[in-house]
Amino acid sequence: HDRSRGELLAKINYAAVDAGFKMICYNSFEDFYRHDAYECGARNVYDRIDYAMLDGMIICAQHFCDEKMIDEIIGQCQKREIPVVLLDGEREGCFCICNDGKAAFQDMLRHLFTVHAIRDPFFIAGRKEGDPVSDSRLAWYKESLSEQGIAFREDRVDYGDFWDEPAMRITERLYREGKLPDAMICANDSMAFGVIRKMKELGLTSPKDMIVTGWNHCRELLLSETVHLQGESGVDGADLYFRLREALCRSDGGGALSDSLCHGAFRELWLR
Repeated sequence: HDRSRGELLAKINYAAVDAGFKMICYNSFEDFYRHDAYECGARNVYDRIDYAMLDGMIICAQHFCDEKMIDEIIGQCQKREIPVVLLDGEREGCFCICNDGKAAFQDMLRHLFTVHAIRDPFFIAGRKEGDPVSDSRLAWYKESLSEQGIAFREDRVDYGDFWDEPAMRITERLYREGKLPDAMICANDSMAFGVIRKMKELGLTSPKDMIVTGWNHCRELLLSETVHLQGESGVDGADLYFRLREALCRSDGGGALSDSLCHGAFRELWLR
């Protein structure tokens, strides 16, 4: 239902078709951040998964704000020895693919620091605990500060859960406290979009009053950004699964996964 997710889905589907596989896609308009009535209803889609018909799963972890949902789905797969490829996330027992993007991300920051002379940045990270994507982007930010001789300050970092509403609250708080930075650097586009929306409500503009940067190529964010080719991870995930499946079916069952996974021809792939 949005361009970035559609591109990801299309690339995985192309890879599946080329390999002679079918794909089933389960998707939701909700990201399970608010836990309201709409999201409770949307969650039923995933509660109705018939795991008995599945031979493999690819999960796009970043599209779930509720980490427990990811763990529940993975747990159901592991009970049935269904292999899981996890995109942009890390879990024990899964085949994990995390887009790096470090060089491009730090090039963007270097541009801010050297060309725009930013010396007082503020970083909005994703989730505070247990999220490798959020942790890695914060680590890249710290490295970039050190490279420019700018001291890292805990009071110039906050967490927006990869969503626009927390980023809006952070922006308003900084504005009310008179502590707006030179640049608001966001770990993803949804949060950057929230920052700009709140700035507009406050009568501010970007980049005149504050530079705002995003990450991940959200179609709603109409400003210059570094484009992260999210779709490529989908191709990598599909390819990893197909190669894994082929290797297991050729083996004697001595691999990390049970040989029972190799019964019959794989024809259905479940994707979030």
